Amino acid sequence: PWLGSSVGNGDMLPRASFKIEDAYQGWAETEGLAQLEGRELVLEYDSRDSVLGWFRSRLKETRIPIDEIATVYYERGMFKTKLHLQARMMRTFQEIPGSRGCDLWLHFRRPVRPSADVLAKALGEAVSGKA
Repeated sequence: PWLGSSVGNGDMLPRASFKIEDAYQGWAETEGLAQLEGRELVLEYDSRDSVLGWFRSRLKETRIPIDEIATVYYERGMFKTKLHLQARMMRTFQEIPGSRGCDLWLHFRRPVRPSADVLAKALGEAVSGKA
């Protein structure tokens, strides 16, 4: 099933729900929605403690200009599907839980793989300048 939203001309914006593993050194789980809007990757997410799940952060939004993303790696495996982003500068991902320096890994569950495929392809083309 396609997870997307319609824009004025009927086109769908590439988007998919994700999870970031090992946020806050494994003490929290981060889940959210990644969406490509024009020349920005928009991440909306929140975190909750991974022990009891009682404590939850406020919803946060991070807008990442495409020009700040150096490389996009997409790995679709049998059990795991992940998108690895490498930034041009360390400050690009500094506010996102679970990021490591210039690296950010977004993990996708099996039901959203088709949406993740579309998002990864569109993001890769935007970063490489083909979009």
